[in-house]
Amino acid sequence: TKHLVFISSIAAQSGSYAAHDLTEDDFPTPNNAYGRSKFAAEQAIRAAGISFTILRPVVIYGEGEKGNFATVHRHSRLPIPLPFGAMSAQRSVLSIQNFNSAVATALSNPRARGETFIVSDPTPVTVPHLIARYRASCGKPAWLMPVPQSWIKLTLQAIGQGAIWERIGQPLVAPPAKLLSIGWDPS
Repeated sequence: TKHLVFISSIAAQSGSYAAHDLTEDDFPTPNNAYGRSKFAAEQAIRAAGISFTILRPVVIYGEGEKGNFATVHRHSRLPIPLPFGAMSAQRSVLSIQNFNSAVATALSNPRARGETFIVSDPTPVTVPHLIARYRASCGKPAWLMPVPQSWIKLTLQAIGQGAIWERIGQPLVAPPAKLLSIGWDPS
């Protein structure tokens, strides 16, 4: 039997940050054209009368990563201390391996049919954790300075990059509890 696995995005459910842990039961509130288009596609799939599973992954890291992760890793390669040591916002992320296993679960598990799932690694991280982990993988010390978060936010806003603050300085925790409950086994 044919079964569509639609790769949506957490952006179909939320803006770039959320004040509470997101679940699939939250009413979708996409706040940009990308998120609205993903949500519209989800609605069209639900209305089509076909066998489907919708996956809403958070930001993906690993081979071929783009966006925020590519930026964090590019800055992490610089041979200078970075001012992000005091940042404390938790962010859900997703390894490419766990993304692939979620797709496999959606294709093979009958309990995934007709459902929508948030897809993320089970444990959220912080920007300092990401930088330290990446630098350690390169054999380098973390070298993070604890600059007050308010200074980073004001600096980004002053140079017209307030949206970056929303993506790195604000929380976005989206646990994969529903996907785990049907037997998904992330690495």
